[in-house]
Amino acid sequence: MSSKAVLVAVVVIASLWPSLVAEADAGPAIEAIYAAPGPSVVGTSVLTDDSGHLLDVYFPANLGADGVRHPIITWGNGTLTSTSSYAPVLHHLASWGFVVIATPSTSTGSGSEILAAARLLVEENQDPSSLFYQRLDTTRIGASGHSQGAYGALNAALKSAGLITTVVPIGLPDVIWLSPLHASDLRGLTQTVFFVGGGDDWLSTSTGVLQYVQQVPGSAVVALLRGGVHDGIVSGTAAYLGYLTAWMMYQLRGDARAAGAFVGELAEISANAAWTVPFRSVSAALAPRAPLLAALVGEG
Repeated sequence: MSSKAVLVAVVVIASLWPSLVAEADAGPAIEAIYAAPGPSVVGTSVLTDDSGHLLDVYFPANLGADGVRHPIITWGNGTLTSTSSYAPVLHHLASWGFVVIATPSTSTGSGSEILAAARLLVEENQDPSSLFYQRLDTTRIGASGHSQGAYGALNAALKSAGLITTVVPIGLPDVIWLSPLHASDLRGLTQTVFFVGGGDDWLSTSTGVLQYVQQVPGSAVVALLRGGVHDGIVSGTAAYLGYLTAWMMYQLRGDARAAGAFVGELAEISANAAWTVPFRSVSAALAPRAPLLAALVGEG
């Protein structure tokens, strides 16, 4: 049975998270654009799944305006880390037009909870009584997560039968830290993958991430923030927002400007002194362009 969305709050992103605006400094152009709050006012709601778990949802308050259907992002928390720790990240993504859902689980490595959350929103899109009815683009779903949730996002993609189309693992722990219960063969991935980490992360090292990326058969990028630590996505949120958001805009909304951060000889991320990029193999092809709030984000 599909659950009902209960509107909890509608807030202006800049007023709720002023520190993000201040911290998003004037880096290279593309990163800076997407590190700033997006054009949408953000609302939050709570969905209840069939097991009674409460899932947080962040979304553009003008859902479905002008016929836009919004891509979905499903999020996985790190070990023993609550969704509230990642709230600024999830809010930020919603301000750029995504509907973001987060399982409350703090043990997400199997990917099952992350995938179930995405499927819950697919159900909501089909429920006439739901806030999200026919307002979601269920053909464009991204998965992301931190630490254990990073591997969970990969597992969710592997189990999704193509429902999830791109993955952003953040702080993916080296294989020596991986539970045998969560181990999977990444050669089965059909999704694009953007591996994000910190240059000073002892739990998720560049060598460890490269071991994973060698298994990925399709387009992939590895980017490590210089000086970044394992919990940087929580303690230094703003530094990660620009390219995380740009990747989702590129992959899920067909945004050619965002693609410029990753594609071609002049890809911005490769020239950005704040990041090291030990691996980058990305097709230049864009997904069919989704409706964008072009006037609000300065395109067109």
